[in-house]
Amino acid sequence: MLADKIGGRTTTRKSTNNGDEAIKLVKKLPPHSTQAAPFLTLEARGHKSAVIQDVPVSKPLSRTEVLELQIALEASQEMPATLVRAPDLNSLQSFVDRMKHVGDVMGVTVTKYGDLHLQISTSLITLGAEFRKLMVLGERESRAGTRQTDKSISLHCRLPVLDPGSN
Repeated sequence: MLADKIGGRTTTRKSTNNGDEAIKLVKKLPPHSTQAAPFLTLEARGHKSAVIQDVPVSKPLSRTEVLELQIALEASQEMPATLVRAPDLNSLQSFVDRMKHVGDVMGVTVTKYGDLHLQISTSLITLGAEFRKLMVLGERESRAGTRQTDKSISLHCRLPVLDPGSN
């Protein structure tokens, strides 16, 4: 293994018989940003191909953020083991690709009924998609009563009601 520091970049390289692997700590300009941020770049190069993955490095979490994360992790341990078979991946990929321009964080919810909900929010808009009646593996519950069958994907949009003011 070879490690060196060149121009503010720390590079670690490991050579193998088939190619090279490298881990680099670099500063790059993230999408939709004007300020460079640190990234961990993982590279694997072979005879005819290369795989490069950039992983952003964030600032350390505060005590409050660590506590919130720990509480969320402990709460998730109590959730039932429900696995839902993925919907049509082209529809799912299309939705996620369109929504990544709206925000950085997407909420994902899976129900025991076989519904998958995806939601992304900003201060002005909330967009979501719902995939219903997916195959459930593990714990499952049946719905009481009946409901009308909807399309497999429903897009929802909520805008805040703005006060027009008084005239």
